[in-house]
Amino acid sequence: MPDTLEEMDVADIFASLIIALGLGLLVGLQRERTKSRLGGIRTFGLVTLLGALCALLTLQPVDLGGWVVGAGMLALAAVIVSENRATGSGAEASSGSGGSGGS
Repeated sequence: MPDTLEEMDVADIFASLIIALGLGLLVGLQRERTKSRLGGIRTFGLVTLLGALCALLTLQPVDLGGWVVGAGMLALAAVIVSENRATGSGAEASSGSGGSGGS
């Protein structure tokens, strides 16, 4: 693998991103088939694509390593929060779903 992003061809960049997306979609598909609450096909696809993008950005000649990792973690947290809100899972949904009526 080349040392910098400038040495890579556009085809190599897209190939890396497509491979990461494909692997994430496979893991997400397996998670959906086992009815896992952790995540699904969209979540794992986005997370692996984001990871591959962060890995490619660290190959820049400018030293952005720490910022890329921090931005990647924030984006990962945003994906997880938005996925939990969309599916209705999380602490709020699980704590209020099976209790007895209060009054």
